[in-house]
Amino acid sequence: MNQIFFSNGKRYLVTIALSLLIVWSAVTIKLYFFDESFTLTYFLVPTFTAVVFAVLLARMNHTQAVLDEQSAQFKAVADLAKEFTYYRDMAGNYLYVSPACEKITGYTQEAFYAQPNLFVDIVHPDDVAAWKASPQFETKQYDEDYHLRIIHKQGYIVWIAHICSGVYDEHGQKTGVRATNLDISQRKQDEEKIYNLAYYDQNTGLANENMLYADIEQRMIQHKGQSFAVICIGMLHFQHINDSFGYQIASQLIKKLSRRLSKSVKSMDKVYAFPGNKFVVITEGMSQERLREYAEVLLIRMRSPIGMGQSVYYPSASSGISFYPLDGTDAQSLVRNADAAMSQARLRHEHSVAFFDHEILNKSARFVKMQSEIHEGLQRNEFVPFYQPKVDLVSGDIIGFEALARWHRNGEIVAPGVFLDVAEEAGQIIDIDFQIIEQVMVDIRQWITQGLSVPVSINISAKQFSRDELLDDMENCLQLLGDNIGLIELEITEQVFIDDIEGVRSKLQKIKNMGVRIALDDFGTGYSSLSYLRELPFDVIKIDRAFIRNLEADEQYQAIVRTITQLSHSLGYDAVVEGVETEQQRRLLINMGLQQAQGYLFYRPMSASQVEALLTQRVA
Repeated sequence: MNQIFFSNGKRYLVTIALSLLIVWSAVTIKLYFFDESFTLTYFLVPTFTAVVFAVLLARMNHTQAVLDEQSAQFKAVADLAKEFTYYRDMAGNYLYVSPACEKITGYTQEAFYAQPNLFVDIVHPDDVAAWKASPQFETKQYDEDYHLRIIHKQGYIVWIAHICSGVYDEHGQKTGVRATNLDISQRKQDEEKIYNLAYYDQNTGLANENMLYADIEQRMIQHKGQSFAVICIGMLHFQHINDSFGYQIASQLIKKLSRRLSKSVKSMDKVYAFPGNKFVVITEGMSQERLREYAEVLLIRMRSPIGMGQSVYYPSASSGISFYPLDGTDAQSLVRNADAAMSQARLRHEHSVAFFDHEILNKSARFVKMQSEIHEGLQRNEFVPFYQPKVDLVSGDIIGFEALARWHRNGEIVAPGVFLDVAEEAGQIIDIDFQIIEQVMVDIRQWITQGLSVPVSINISAKQFSRDELLDDMENCLQLLGDNIGLIELEITEQVFIDDIEGVRSKLQKIKNMGVRIALDDFGTGYSSLSYLRELPFDVIKIDRAFIRNLEADEQYQAIVRTITQLSHSLGYDAVVEGVETEQQRRLLINMGLQQAQGYLFYRPMSASQVEALLTQRVA
């Protein structure tokens, strides 16, 4: 600005000097050629006029210089900016277009100057409506930000943030439009990636759980109470694929299954990927019976074998169905209930379909409540062993005990049938087992100090037995018994070794090497027990109570028990029968050659203090 001032000061002086020179020249000519007399007026008036003219002219030059400088500064900034800026008059002509137009649109400044409608022509057809709603065409006096797509000269799409507003004079009349356009293509790509991550499964490409819930909520609004169905399809035994072939192969299988399902559903139905190797389908317009048939057809198509290199995978799945609004009035409830129905179908049979039943929720609620109560009971050490005596069938003498888990809660004894199934499914059986084992060791040591030495068998669940830490835990617990480890006997069921005979054999042998006896519990109820009798290091075979219940009236059961007894003796195993409740059963068992038994005919399970009292009395 100082430069402008000094520059204009020079202009003032030059203008005044020129004006005075003109005046003096005029006066001199007049005096010399026209007037023989000279007065001061001839000089002052022209001189004053010249000075005023010079001042006005200088101010005009100053103002123009300021405008030129500001225009140059704006142009310098706008020309260097990455934003595509323009200014148009009311006739649509571009009065200014920044050089960045070429980078963003592919068109030069000259192209815009030559074609007033060029920008309109390159707006993407789908965004023309948004473009026409901008202040380009309305009388809004404030800036607005529109996200538009334009078609670059080379044919690809560019996303721009179009910020524009009208330009008005001092009378409020619109004189033109100014706009700035920013290339936001990268931001749009990033937003799309984030959106895809949030709403689409990255493996299958299907809409995911978040999109599922959003679509169901939207459908509820659109249908306004009209019914539709949610079908949950769960792939079964998929963990074996992960374990056997790895995550990559499992992911490829899920992808193939997703494509298969997408091709199998009705054209109007949408398939969603759901966590846990599950899919969800939303459908409508079918009766319950027709819907069952539809779900069964989907399962049949999902079951077709899939090649995996040299192997073939035979998929298995089950399906559960819930209805809106009968089975839920929000998205989470509908999906949860369809999933619960699918779990019920899986329990019944593979490849089956089940509709949601509200009793499922009641069972689930009871399960959760029991699981929580078991957890609290474990924290308070409420699980204790009760002991049922084993007796000599002939003499009735006590020859050992079986430790049975009981729950001492609120002054009452809770039978295992109330909590064991929940504890098994929830994995809490491991902690219950360990709590029982520890207490058994404490009780045996207490009896030993009183001269009451008696063998005790302890049941080990399949989950407990499969733990890598079992051997170390057993060894630590057995240290409490010192030289009396031989009093302990572990009872396992066929479920323990059905899938891993070699691993079980090794672990059982290590336990036996500690001095612990091994018993096979519930013998006769499985499918493969006979083939394992010679492979595993058993000491005792326990005949299941199921064969004893109708022993008197059923000769086939008598033949089974007699055969098992003979087989056990021929292999060198002790045989113990469970569930003896009548004298007639006892006599029959003696005639079959059995020597050991337990059941209500002899004793019911009892507490450690009752065992101590009983043993003390018999010793006395």
